[in-house]
Amino acid sequence: MNKFLYRKVLALIVAAIAVVAVYFYTETTIQSEVSPTAAVVAIQDIPPHTEITKEMVIVREVPERALPSDHIIASSLDQVVGKWTVEGYGIASKGFINTKKILPKEELPDSGLLELKKGEYAFSTSVDLGTSHGNTIRPGTKVDLYLAADFNKKQLTENMLKSQGWDDSSKFLDDSVYYFGRTVVEARVVEVKDNQGKKVFTSADYTDAPDGTKAKSNNSQKIAKLYTLAVDLEDLQLLNKASMFGKIIPVVSGTSYNELDIALDGTQDIPDMMSDVEDTIKIIQSVTLNPKHK
Repeated sequence: MNKFLYRKVLALIVAAIAVVAVYFYTETTIQSEVSPTAAVVAIQDIPPHTEITKEMVIVREVPERALPSDHIIASSLDQVVGKWTVEGYGIASKGFINTKKILPKEELPDSGLLELKKGEYAFSTSVDLGTSHGNTIRPGTKVDLYLAADFNKKQLTENMLKSQGWDDSSKFLDDSVYYFGRTVVEARVVEVKDNQGKKVFTSADYTDAPDGTKAKSNNSQKIAKLYTLAVDLEDLQLLNKASMFGKIIPVVSGTSYNELDIALDGTQDIPDMMSDVEDTIKIIQSVTLNPKHK
């Protein structure tokens, strides 16, 4: 074979290899861009601050190039069902689900309020290391709420005196009179926050990691400063009145803390020397003008 023919055959082989290489590169690039990829799509408008249910979404195959490159689009129903859209983020029908914009209910800023049942209202009260029992009261705990207040002896009304079994104020040795009595029984704590409004306890404090070890929590240094409690409307009225002239203090007892120990009739014996709800109501009504809610 002469040199000219050899070079011609070699050139043809190189050209063929180049054509094949270009073909496979182009085909691979096209396939990678149009290859079907699973993505969760909304089948109806989902407003902000809404729980996503399985009826709202569906998994469809879409070209990979139609999705963002940072892999933030949900690809399975397990990633979205049961979670909530964050405030300010709604999803239009046929829109993709951004996994950075949905959260489990317990991670929402107002998750405690979502725990309120029908007929329950939220009441918030300040606490410190002492009244929070060393930062140990967690959401779900039931506490009794007590009113701590002080009055000038001249402010004592006839009803206030009668609630203590006294005829007049002469038995008080000092002009300042201090009162401590139970106002609400078994209020349920739904949220505990620190002085920056952040949750003191998160799901990491209650759950185990996949390997069985305790999940890490970032809240070990947070101190409770505010309790949000679930109460009925009548108790809300009493607590709002009481907080105008006194301090509301949560108290944990064996009855309020452990539901198994609660009597069937919901009552609890109180020593004679300790003011209970009826006495406290009389005190509150004596120093407030707005009528009791009917």
